[in-house]
Amino acid sequence: MEKKKPKPSSAKKANPSHGKAREKTPDLVIDTHRDLRGSIRAISQRFNAEPEIARMLLVNPLLALEDVGVRLTPELKDHIVEALRFPPNVVERRDQLELELFDDLKDLGVSYRVPLTADQRADLVLNVLKLKLPPSKSRRQKVESKPGPDKAVFELRSRDVRRMAKQHPLVAKLVEYERLRQGRVIFFPQDVYQQYKEGLSRKNWIKAVRFKV
Repeated sequence: MEKKKPKPSSAKKANPSHGKAREKTPDLVIDTHRDLRGSIRAISQRFNAEPEIARMLLVNPLLALEDVGVRLTPELKDHIVEALRFPPNVVERRDQLELELFDDLKDLGVSYRVPLTADQRADLVLNVLKLKLPPSKSRRQKVESKPGPDKAVFELRSRDVRRMAKQHPLVAKLVEYERLRQGRVIFFPQDVYQQYKEGLSRKNWIKAVRFKV
């Protein structure tokens, strides 16, 4: 009697690596400036391994470093913020503009000192320089509270002032000064960072960030 050959099993052979969680890369703890300089290559490799997190460096570098397991002391975090936001050339140009704006405002007979408040900025642009507002449907009108003839002024947004920079050199200086006061790099808060990370906000501003190692 002929023996039947056993049918090949349809079950897949178990993969020894299947089901194993990917091992988490140990945190990189950095305590000193010297350690930070010596860890640049290792940090770059971590970001290259996680390109989606690397893009988040443009939203908040400190939070992106935490996401790839880089742990910094509070002193080093402050150092990074200052170094990225206010390099020497930015500080020099900001201070120069502050002196120039002081002289320009003085020549106009205006006692304001930079940085200007929103009301001071609106009064300078609209009432002192008498510049024209760029058209906008969303601008809100408010009445000036100072004594004297009733005047209608508008709450100027930063975007409006930037659009008016070409109308007067003083406004152009003011726009540049206010931009430099924020620093070269803007560190967005954690809730905004999380929105970009989770895809709730679009990240079309850059496709990838990759470091040479």
